Parts: sequence; structure tokens; C-alpha cells
Amino acid sequence: MTRPLLLTLALTACTPKGTDSAIPEPFDFAGGTFVMTSTGVEDGCADGSFTTLLLPEGDGSTNEWAYPVEIPSWSEMATGHQV
Repeated sequence: MTRPLLLTLALTACTPKGTDSAIPEPFDFAGGTFVMTSTGVEDGCADGSFTTLLLPEGDGSTNEWAYPVEIPSWSEMATGHQV
């Protein structure tokens, strides 16, 4: 339960990084099971908490997550399908 929450928090930005002028092209993400590795953290709103959580050895290190993460496809998310 905490992994999806952590992933959501890690992927959301607290401060804007600039203006995105790109026009998105539609595509279908197939989804799957992924082994995540943290290589860097840009913590703009939690005062370094995510760096401590995702890189316990500190900045400049890498950290492979203990468990794989299941990310559903776009179509499964659109239909509300549970994985």
C-alpha cells in the first residue's frame, strides 16, 4: 500500500520547473512489473524527506527498491481494472 503512495508522491511536483510547450502525442502504455532504482531526488517541497526515504545512503548513491512495482496500462487505468 505504501509503494503506490510513495510512487505518486515521488512523481508529483510541488514547484513548477518551467513551461511545457510540447504537444502530447497519444500512445498506449502497456504496463507491467518494474524494478525501480532511485538515482536522484529533486525534493522541492518536503525539505529533504524524500531524499532520506529514497536514497538512504545519501545524494550521489543509487538505491534499488526491495520489491517490484506493478504499473497498469493506460487502458486498465481508464477502465478501472484492478491488477
